[in-house]
Parts: sequence; structure tokens; C-alpha cells
Amino acid sequence: FHFVGGARFVHGGAMPQEICVPVLTIKQVRGKETKAKPVTVHVLGSQHRITTGTCRFNLLQMEPVGERLKPITLKVGIYEGGEAVSNIQTVKFDSETSNLEERKKWVTLTLTGKSFDKKKNYRLVLTDAESGIEQQSVEVIIDRAVQDDF
Repeated sequence: FHFVGGARFVHGGAMPQEICVPVLTIKQVRGKETKAKPVTVHVLGSQHRITTGTCRFNLLQMEPVGERLKPITLKVGIYEGGEAVSNIQTVKFDSETSNLEERKKWVTLTLTGKSFDKKKNYRLVLTDAESGIEQQSVEVIIDRAVQDDF
């Protein structure tokens, strides 16, 4: 390289890091299957406040079902401690599309006829129907002005 003023710089030559391209080969051991995990599901929105006897929640399947992701069936309900205070809906998430809008599902829950206190802790719980493992829990506030007498 020539510079103004007569200074010269000479490159020392090509280094191995400049000319070598690393190549990786990955082989799956025969007979050993890779485990497919279930897709994840999230409850959309925040500050869930219930003011009527029925309530709707929007659930989103985060990834499409594929080779390494399997479908999941969830039981969705509202709980006070370990006791259900709503009906329990079973929802299957098995969408293979990459479009987020097509992976959303609405769940409608109906509260039981008991009285509710808006200061108590209630949770919307998503539980795996096969294993019984809790996948997600979201705090909800039940603030009903009028209780059903029917």
C-alpha cells in the first residue's frame, strides 16, 4: 500500500483465519429420536378484570406446529386457590400456519354462582390436559357489581 509522503506498508501475507472457512457436519445417531416439545401458549392482554358472569380470553399459540413442535391440549379455567370458580374449557392448539392471527383462539368462561370479593386473588390457569402440568397462570380481578340470584 502506498501512502502520501513516501511511507509504505507491506502486508505480511494471508493468515489461515483469512482464507479458511470452517464446515460443520451434524449427524443424528441412528435409533435416537430428538424430543419434540409442545407449543407454548400465552394469554394476550394485561389487567384482566371480570365484571359479568361470562368472560372471554384471547389465547395465542406462539409457534406453529412442526417437526420439533407438537400440538398441545389445554384445560383453561379460573381458580381461587385450588378450587375452580368457573367452568373449565378444553382447547387444542394444533395450528401449522405461520400467520399469528390464525393461531389465536378465544375461550369463553362462565363464573359459578358464588359471591366474589374483588380483593381476593383469582387466577386464570392453563393446564396441560395430558400431564396435568400448569403451563401458565395469569392474575384476574373479579369485580361484579351485581351478583346473580338465579
